[in-house]
Formats: sequence, C-alpha cells, structure tokens
Amino acid sequence: MERLGGLDTAFLSLEAPRQTGHVGSIVVLDPDGLGVPFDRAHLRALLAERVGRLSLFRKRLQMVPFGLDRPYWVDDPDFDLDDHVRASALPAPGGRQDLVDLVARLHERPLDMTQPLWETYLITGLEGGRCAVYMKVHHAMLDGLSGVELLTALVDLEPGIMPGEPAVHEPSRRPSGLNLLGRAASSITERPKDAKRLASGLVRYAPALAINGASRVRRLVAKGSTGEAVTSPLRAPTTPFNGAISAQRRIGLTQLPLADLKTIKNAFGVSVNDVVLAASAAAVRQWLIAHDASVGKPLVTMIPVALPGDRTGAAGNSVTAMFTPLPVHLEDPVRRLTAAHAATVAAKSSGAAVPADIYEGGLAFAPPIIMAPLMRNFFQLGLFQQVRTCNLVVSNIPGPDVTLYLGGAVVEALYPVSIITDGLGLNITLQGLGENLNVGVLACRDVMPDVQELADAMRAEVEVLLNAAR
Repeated sequence: MERLGGLDTAFLSLEAPRQTGHVGSIVVLDPDGLGVPFDRAHLRALLAERVGRLSLFRKRLQMVPFGLDRPYWVDDPDFDLDDHVRASALPAPGGRQDLVDLVARLHERPLDMTQPLWETYLITGLEGGRCAVYMKVHHAMLDGLSGVELLTALVDLEPGIMPGEPAVHEPSRRPSGLNLLGRAASSITERPKDAKRLASGLVRYAPALAINGASRVRRLVAKGSTGEAVTSPLRAPTTPFNGAISAQRRIGLTQLPLADLKTIKNAFGVSVNDVVLAASAAAVRQWLIAHDASVGKPLVTMIPVALPGDRTGAAGNSVTAMFTPLPVHLEDPVRRLTAAHAATVAAKSSGAAVPADIYEGGLAFAPPIIMAPLMRNFFQLGLFQQVRTCNLVVSNIPGPDVTLYLGGAVVEALYPVSIITDGLGLNITLQGLGENLNVGVLACRDVMPDVQELADAMRAEVEVLLNAAR
C-alpha cells in the first residue's frame, strides 16, 4: 500500500465531463526487419514481461471511507492485461493527420477509475509499414521524470530483443475499510505539520506573488515594446483559449532538431528552453493575430519544474511550477528570444517557482471529503477562468539521445500528449529523443481546430532563428 501525495490526489479532481486527468504519448515505430508481426499479441507479450518493473500498473485506487484521508494504491486482485491492451487500425496508408485524429479521440475518453489507471493502443496501418503505440496514464501516477522511467522500463538499447516470460505476481491482500479508517485517524496527527508547511511556503512565495514583485521581469520583457506590457501570475491577459473547453481535442505534432536548437543557443548565449519558449511565443502570436486576438501584452506561461532529489523508482509527482512571461507582444524574432531568456533568468533569480510546501501542505491539510468538492467546483463554476493565473503550459521533458527499440522495433519518434482544462486550453509539451525534441500540442477542438498550424509555426520559427544565428 502507498498513500497518494497531495498533488497526486489533486490530479484526480481533474476528472470532469469536459476534461480528464491523464497524460499520454505517441510512439512511432518502424518494425521493418523484426521478423515477426508487430501486432497486439506482440505488444501484450512485451507488457506482460515488463509490467513487473512498473509497480503502479497493477495497482488501483482504494478510497478511504467517508473521504477522511487521501486514497491508497493497492494491488488489483483482478488485474488482467487484456483490459488495458487494445488495437486499432487506420485505413492504409495512414498519414500523420489520420494518426493524430485517432489519438485525439482516444485521448478524449476518460480512464476507468475502478481499474489500474492506464491503457495502451497499438495503431497499425501507417504509411511505410510503420505502426504506433499510444499509451495514456493518469497524472496521479507520474510526472515527466517518472514518465521517462516508464519509457526506460519498456524499451531496449539493442534491436531485435523479443519479449520474454511473463512476470509472475501474487497480489497482496486488500486492506479493509476499518484498516483504512485506522490509518486515517493516525494521519490526523500530521495535519499540524501540513499546516506549518503551507504557512512556510506562503511566506517564502509572497514576494513572487506580489504584482510589484514582477517589476524586474516586466522591465526586461517590455523594454522597447509599444504600450505597457504587464503580466504576473495574478494578471494573465485574456485569450480565446482561456475560456471553457469542450470534451473534444485536437493534437498537433512536429519535431525540432536539437542540433539547430543548440546552434541558436550558442549564437545568442541562451538556453535550449529559451529557444523553445521563443518558438512557442512566435507560434502563439501568429495564431492570435490570425484570429483577431490581442498581442499587446506578453502572456503568462506555466513551466513545470522538477523538484530536486533522487527520484529513481519513485511514483507520483515531484514537480512544481514556475510562471514566466511569454513575449507574444514582440514582433522581432531575436528580440522575442532575448526577452524569453531575460524572463526566465529573472524568474529563477526571484524565486518564481511555487514552493512545494504550498500545494503539498495545503492539499494534505484538508482531507478529500473537503478538498475534492472544492477542486471540482473550482473548475465547474468557471473560477479558474476568472482567476487566470496563466494562459498556457510549456513543458520540456528530457529524454535519451540514443536510438531506442520497443519490442524489437525502432522507435522513430515519441510525441507527448498532455492535459488541458477549463481556463487553460492550450498545452505545449516537448519530449527529447535522439536528435530531436518531439513536440505535442494539445488544444480544444472547438477553440483551436487548426492546432497543427501552431505546431508547424514552431518549426518555422526555429528556421528563422537558425538563419539569424548564422
């Protein structure tokens, strides 16, 4: 048994009629030369062997009676891989748009909360004899770094490695309701410590929350721009993608060559993440202008930041968030890049990352019987749209720079697909693999049906910056 952390429990509250709490990935495979068909049976055999390395893949949630404490992960006595491994075929030859349209429909569907919180789909029929594996896992189970560990457990560094013997597992006995109530009573003694953590975190973060505390960032980002470019975590502008979303999704994919990003980084003395933010700013600016929306002020971007410490083998989330301006108000590409760099430097030096004590202390202090309905109502009543702490998420997940093989097939690309919510309807997530950063852009179909154009604009902006660097 393992009790969920405060942030892990909060991700469960994302489940609502128009939004879900799972993240996903699209792995594009080239099975040429494998010698056997890469079919559902092959994928199932691989997962049957590797599932022993993924402890939460055979566990499901056990709620504490009356919501008096956070849920626990417990062994599922009825675990069956056939409930989690599925197959779908595109009319051959399926192109990229056919693939993302199918994955968007699969990503819309909520997970079955009574079972282990993951599913995987083998998608065949792609052009060139390729196939894809789409896997979705609830965010309560992992963050970006533990997602990389999930990938590591499934892939190999050499070609042609076939699935071995299925892992043997004897599930532990499920705890009784009385046992969980006893644990809940014991956890009450932790509440004063949780309250102290919350208070300590708020004190440390108060200067970063103050509007005047963002003056340095504003000066750096707004320098030379027309009009007042004022943004902070409390004053994010209004955009078309910060309203209510529908249950339908759109996905855009592209790849950014790491060699090009590093050339730009070295030429301008910035970081790869700064180049990613500049490309995101250019793409979002182009989309806003095309839809007659204002670009007079920088937007506010939420950037997930991994917390320090050894995460090897750890499940759940160990992440916080940093809020920085996204310079969509600047027309010149190089000025956008230098402004993005200045904003991230200023944000890091001013402690803009939210201390983990704030949300872990606050979420752990109140039991689910209180916190869960509060968080559900926060979204359902549109409060997140009104508070508008940020406009979009841009996340860059590190990945291996070597060739990987899944079930003996070459991994050609690995695209992340994340989460959007009411009030936060655009998510740009990048995953490193080999020579590229693979970009997955997720948006609401009703708000941004042309999301692929935004992804393509990111690639085009990298070309613009590369030419400037040369």
